[in-house]
Amino acid sequence: MRPGIVFGQGAGEIAAAQAAGMLSLEDGLRLAAARGRLTGAMAQADSPASLEDALAGITMSPAALTFVSGTTGHASRPGDALTGDDWKQQVVEPADPGTGATTLADLEVDAIVEIGPDATLGPAMLSGWPQTAERAAPVVITGLHPSAVDDAGIAAAVAKAWEAGLPVRFEGLFAGEARRRISVPGYPFQRRSFWMRSPKR
Repeated sequence: MRPGIVFGQGAGEIAAAQAAGMLSLEDGLRLAAARGRLTGAMAQADSPASLEDALAGITMSPAALTFVSGTTGHASRPGDALTGDDWKQQVVEPADPGTGATTLADLEVDAIVEIGPDATLGPAMLSGWPQTAERAAPVVITGLHPSAVDDAGIAAAVAKAWEAGLPVRFEGLFAGEARRRISVPGYPFQRRSFWMRSPKR
């Protein structure tokens, strides 16, 4: 997938920032671990470790594509960079799907592809989508979660993307698989019977 805009909430906001090129994978993982520790400490009413310490050594890079904050709904365009203050706000303030939905509608997003452990953010975005004639609700594609035990969810998501008119490179769907063509009859019967014989007792 090649997104034009990325959006996430909670830890998903960190993943979205990494997808936008604003964080390296290592810094994204480091920030997610620090966020988990800090939010856990705040939930227990303990004194959390300093966010400045958690953010030390993390390099903030300019965005390679548009990133929408799940906390503020603010859109960072290519070339913009987040700051430590942005991540502090992300930890302490609750996410608001409605704010993000309004921003995505203003950016004329017409398809949302949700990647995550469940399918909750996409429907939440639809419920907060501005209901005006100029802002038709986008198609929401879910089923791309890492806990899937087979490819059924991915195949269903690709089918929905195709139905929605999104460009799909089907060769990428089967990359790395060995396949070959075989000849099969183009008709239902070949006028031969194959009866199963029961073993004699």
